Amino acid sequence: MAEEYNQNPASPVGPASTETSPDSENHPIYDTEWVKEIARQSWEPELIISGVAIYLSISIHQGLDYLLETYLFDLSLTSPRDGVGLPLLIYSVFKSISMILALTFIVHFIIRAFWVATVGLLSVYPKGIVYKNLPFFNDFHKQQLELKLGRIEGFILNLDRTASSIFSTSFLFVITLTGVSFVYFFVFLLVNVSRLLMAKATYELYARYLFLVLMVVAIAFTLFNLILNLKWVKNNPRWAKIPFEFNWRTGNFLFPGIYRPSQYIILMYYANVSKTRIFLYAGGMMLFFMANVLYYSIYVPVPQVFDTRSYNSSVEDLYQVIPERYDNLIPNNHKSQSLSIQSDVIKDPYIRLFISYPKYLDDELQDFCPKWENPKEISRHKQRIFGDSSRIACLNRFFNVFIDGKAYTELDLRFGKHAISQEKGFVSILPLDSLSQGIHQLSIRKASRDSSSTRLYDFTLPFWYYPQERP
Repeated sequence: MAEEYNQNPASPVGPASTETSPDSENHPIYDTEWVKEIARQSWEPELIISGVAIYLSISIHQGLDYLLETYLFDLSLTSPRDGVGLPLLIYSVFKSISMILALTFIVHFIIRAFWVATVGLLSVYPKGIVYKNLPFFNDFHKQQLELKLGRIEGFILNLDRTASSIFSTSFLFVITLTGVSFVYFFVFLLVNVSRLLMAKATYELYARYLFLVLMVVAIAFTLFNLILNLKWVKNNPRWAKIPFEFNWRTGNFLFPGIYRPSQYIILMYYANVSKTRIFLYAGGMMLFFMANVLYYSIYVPVPQVFDTRSYNSSVEDLYQVIPERYDNLIPNNHKSQSLSIQSDVIKDPYIRLFISYPKYLDDELQDFCPKWENPKEISRHKQRIFGDSSRIACLNRFFNVFIDGKAYTELDLRFGKHAISQEKGFVSILPLDSLSQGIHQLSIRKASRDSSSTRLYDFTLPFWYYPQERP
């Protein structure tokens, strides 16, 4: 077997010789020409792929925050305060994918770069490490170093195998998580698309039975799969085809387009890696994935949970200066998603107030605002003007704005966009003629005909008023 193995110069684990090193009888001689050929063929594209993948993974990681924020503001019919379970679950899965890709490709890049360095060093010194020529060491140290380290060709091949294993393992994990996210996304579409097409009462009935049906299907599928994978079923020649076909077709249905490619990598590991190592690798990856899902599912709606400071604010916004609510502090590519003013320190004799208009306010506005009919005797242009004026009149009643508890009775809102984040909403100017210098509180509340309904809009922000002296 050793002779047949050595006759194949393209062996994936590296050609070795039955001859032994002149320095030791314990280590085989590796074909350095094969190592150099592999280096010429693969190291450049692998380094390029790793570098590009690191950049894309980090970019995707940052872009997912923007996509989630855009969905919650422009598309979601549910307030973030009422929970957005499925979108957060999909978001956390793709966050985990981007993080795993970034970490594994960074590790791969470091290992492959170190591999290139050792191959380059071997090309400069083709004999490798000649332990008997080492200075500063006695014979015992030379013998122990050779026993512990071996030949550099073997180390190079181990680096190559490690880098390749990291590549394949990361892709396998990403493919699996992508398939899981497809299942979540399918359920998400069933829930949200139907909500756009159905009346509110019909949708509530549909959603209640949809989750019940999905739960029954999932339980039935799990039980049926467990029965088919029992030994007395799988080992029966008459029934052996049933569990195989069921698993194969189910895999292709749940993970379309990615189930078959993933099987090549999975079966390669099954055929060459012990069960213990497989369980350790899979368990470690799964723990990392579940920790990420748990972190992002909690951190996005309730970030203060992970703050360990004893004297941090326990109130959402009453005593906090939230940068997204001040135009001079708002971070790039962020939305206010509530309200904002021009600055945390007001020097003008007025406040330029922006009230954001997320999609989930539509149901509340439709319930609150009375329906109106456009006069038929006027032109279409005037009908549009009449419709806008009716909407503005309702919005002025819908939003209640207070400064230090004093209500602004004439809000006089206008449609507009935020100058920085470009989110849609409403703009108003609040005069501060009678306001004293110092810290004040601006609050906004949503009016409701039903006092028991959830207050979707209930925000407070502090600001400091120090007007500039006029010349």
